[in-house]
Amino acid sequence: MMKNKNIIIIGAGYAGVHAAKKLAKTFKKRCFRHDYFN
Repeated sequence: MMKNKNIIIIGAGYAGVHAAKKLAKTFKKRCFRHDYFN
């Protein structure tokens, strides 16, 4: 059984958004979105 790993993307510039979109397509199963700055 594989253990789940967390991926954290720091930065919301072009590269951060691009990485998030690619990862969202690859790992459609779970996507946790939380804004820690509010």
